[in-house]
Amino acid sequence: MLRRVRTSAGRELSVLGWRCPRGLRAAVLWGVGGYGVYLVSIVGVTQLPQALQGFALTPAQVGIHLLGDTTTLSTVIYLVLLGLIAPIAEELLFRGFVYAALRNHLSALPAILLSSVAFALMHVNTPGNWQILVFGVVLAVLYERTRSVIPCVICHALNNLLVFAAVLLIHY
Repeated sequence: MLRRVRTSAGRELSVLGWRCPRGLRAAVLWGVGGYGVYLVSIVGVTQLPQALQGFALTPAQVGIHLLGDTTTLSTVIYLVLLGLIAPIAEELLFRGFVYAALRNHLSALPAILLSSVAFALMHVNTPGNWQILVFGVVLAVLYERTRSVIPCVICHALNNLLVFAAVLLIHY
């Protein structure tokens, strides 16, 4: 990935999809819309038979376990990590690099599925991997439609911040 960025001749982050060809407003709308699609798909998936219910903990249960006893400083640190740094880093890696590289050699569907599986496997210790797999598919489709990681970062950050807010509300 670093080699690809270094050889980009002054277009460092745009090589990884960090561009906004349709404007920031369109990027925000795509990101929020993508998150809406993810929520609808998760609601549909959670209506599956009882066999899947015990398959994984919810992200909120994981978050409560991770939070333990929190201080204001640790809450702010989690907020910055989950709401800003993780979405930017993961989207540059999985959509801007992995998906884009796969898409250079494969059609959209296999590239979407393979990059989404890689995204879910990166979260292997997180219960609820099927939800992460679905989220990876939504993010890859969002990237395919916009050719920009910015809507993906917005969608990813929105997800992380809403889950974190829910965890805080449940925890306190």
